[in-house]
Amino acid sequence: MIDTRDLQRLQRRGETAETDWPEWDQPLAPTWVRLSIASTPVAVPPEPPKEALINRYAQRAMLRALTVQFPEDQSWFAEIRDFPDVWGDGVSEQASLEKLESVLRHWIEWKIEDKDRDIPVIDSINLNVL
Repeated sequence: MIDTRDLQRLQRRGETAETDWPEWDQPLAPTWVRLSIASTPVAVPPEPPKEALINRYAQRAMLRALTVQFPEDQSWFAEIRDFPDVWGDGVSEQASLEKLESVLRHWIEWKIEDKDRDIPVIDSINLNVL
């Protein structure tokens, strides 16, 4: 990168430097940037903060899910440690994880509604304050 003082020194000597800076009489936007504006504005409603926090919490908790396949009937079991009575089962690993996530979200909702203050803190997300 060339400093403006370096440019001034070069100009005093009568030399020029290759820069990617626009000239002052040119538009300041680089030529490689193309802006496209939609003809119809699209409004995306923001997710309420409480739901966003719960969604982030559930996603982080699901990263801690453990799955086991039972050899007797080839069924799958999924659970998250530190979450009592939160588990899912299914015919496939994916099915057990989907059921686990559903149970986890319901469990979180019940805990918040009942004002239980024993929800585990995950990655510094504390739902006990809701």
